[in-house]
Amino acid sequence: MTENPEHVTLPTRTEGASAPRIPPDARDRARALFGDIIEGRRDNVHRALDASLSGQLPADTFAKPEGADGRLDRMVALPARQSGDYTMVDVLLIFTAGDAFGEVVFDQAGNVASLALQYPIPACPGPSRAKDKPGAGSSGTPR
Repeated sequence: MTENPEHVTLPTRTEGASAPRIPPDARDRARALFGDIIEGRRDNVHRALDASLSGQLPADTFAKPEGADGRLDRMVALPARQSGDYTMVDVLLIFTAGDAFGEVVFDQAGNVASLALQYPIPACPGPSRAKDKPGAGSSGTPR
């Protein structure tokens, strides 16, 4: 007999175990952290990091990335998600010169356990456009 997927009973958590809670201010804190990085407020950033991460922050963290000319137009923090004991927030940074992608990971104590910033956002690999060029065959050479 096949089970109806709408009526599947999921196992319950064991006694005493509770689901990790996503802090309600995680998105705001992630936005504030990237704002501090962009504005060069080192002390604010270092206070937010857990002890092991604080010592690993490279000195050039506050240097403008290559090609990051222009002002920040908008910052969007996506909904926080849970991964084990950690809360993760992705942040899209929209500059006049291009976009960047950031990620903040908070530990259970609310400290920043991981921080990543990628600029520019890598382009998704797409199909080759050689066949769309006039006079190009499948090999990319003119016919």
